[in-house]
Amino acid sequence: MQVRPQDRWLHDVRRCEQAVQRAAQAVEAVSSAQARQQLHAVVRRMDAELPNVRALAELGRGLTSTGSDEEVLHRVRGQLEDAAVRFGMVTDHVLEAVVELVADPDLNRVHHQVVVLRDQFPLLRPMSAVFGPTPESAPARALLPAA
Repeated sequence: MQVRPQDRWLHDVRRCEQAVQRAAQAVEAVSSAQARQQLHAVVRRMDAELPNVRALAELGRGLTSTGSDEEVLHRVRGQLEDAAVRFGMVTDHVLEAVVELVADPDLNRVHHQVVVLRDQFPLLRPMSAVFGPTPESAPARALLPAA
């Protein structure tokens, strides 16, 4: 049996998938059907972006195997790492909303948090950010606080 070296591209894909899974599990624990439905909308948006995360990893894997331009490889790697961080941050905000909901069942606050989270999408930058202008000219993106 031959052992494959760790696939660095797969690592960040798994981080994104696990973030979606953790968020979904937390939302399932919410007793309020209305709050659960609102939070599920965020999880569905995250899940809808996973194919793009996988495509980005495949792009990186393909560029690595062909020995492509290091700058482009670096930008693809950065995009994938950024996606993993952003998925994790949204999951953290979902978990925070669930904990707050348990402590103080305020559906208006949950609705506000969901609206703020939905405004963060899409989590991935467009592919033009990989092949487009240099990173210095691209605007920075940061998640807004959920609360």
